[in-house]
Amino acid sequence: MDTDMIDNMKVKETNQAELTTIERKNYTLYVSKFKSGRCLQFLILPKNYHLKLLINNVVIILITYLSYICLKNNYKQLSHITLLIGTFCVFALSNIVSTPPEVNSFMVLKNYGIQVSSVKGINIFPYKLNEKYFKKNEFYSENTIVDIIINEGFKKGFQVVFYLALIIRGAKNLTLLLHVCILRYLILLLRLSIILTFIMISN
Repeated sequence: MDTDMIDNMKVKETNQAELTTIERKNYTLYVSKFKSGRCLQFLILPKNYHLKLLINNVVIILITYLSYICLKNNYKQLSHITLLIGTFCVFALSNIVSTPPEVNSFMVLKNYGIQVSSVKGINIFPYKLNEKYFKKNEFYSENTIVDIIINEGFKKGFQVVFYLALIIRGAKNLTLLLHVCILRYLILLLRLSIILTFIMISN
């Protein structure tokens, strides 16, 4: 199924969606349930997303300004245009190196499959613009999904974490649904898993 077709389905049903917000320590989960019953979308927004974005932009502006002063004082022979070009290159490089906090989402389409999406983009762009031009979509059809699991992993310090993943037929590795953060809340994952399983097997 084409991702553009999926996005069109989403746009048509956006005004008919029932939104549920679940607050957690490190993130906010938005669940959009469309009244037609065909789509269910989960979006993870990192906590303090806008604050982190603001800090990124302040740091980039500071680095750009200091680079301008450094070039101006140490390379006095440079023309004004060359100085501006050099400063712009530092600004552009800073935006490439420092990306906004990643926003992950996945959408379940009844009788079709699951579309996994992630958005990063450029710090100075608003989220809507980053979503439009830098959103990455990966669609997994119902026929290729073997199972939806809650897997267990270990972090530094032997801390146990749980994460939601897909087992894709023919794939060597698990496909994380929400890889922006490894979820620690097993109850929430169980709820998501039950909902997804019900949708995938229902006719």
